[in-house]
Amino acid sequence: MNFEKWHSQLRKGTLEFIILLVLKKNDFYGYELIKEIRRTLELETSEGTIYPILTRLKKSGLVADRWEHPETGIPRKYYSITRQGHETLELMKNDWKDFVSAIQKLTRD
Repeated sequence: MNFEKWHSQLRKGTLEFIILLVLKKNDFYGYELIKEIRRTLELETSEGTIYPILTRLKKSGLVADRWEHPETGIPRKYYSITRQGHETLELMKNDWKDFVSAIQKLTRD
């Protein structure tokens, strides 16, 4: 296995968690969400990666969406975390802390 492939899989595996964490702070429309992830995590990601995840999160009931139609400009679909999303996020955060702790034990010299 090469590093680039492993790194890509690691990112893909954590993006649902990252999206929920970002949506906990604020509602975002799709491209704005991508920019926020890039800005806060310095993590390069694309629309082709984020939108399918948002669709899965919506089907799972963790995220809701709504259209906003400004007086000027184009309509935008905003995403927000649901109550179920908040509950799942708390479980994910606990699991993540346990996972990181276990990895840290293994990586200590």
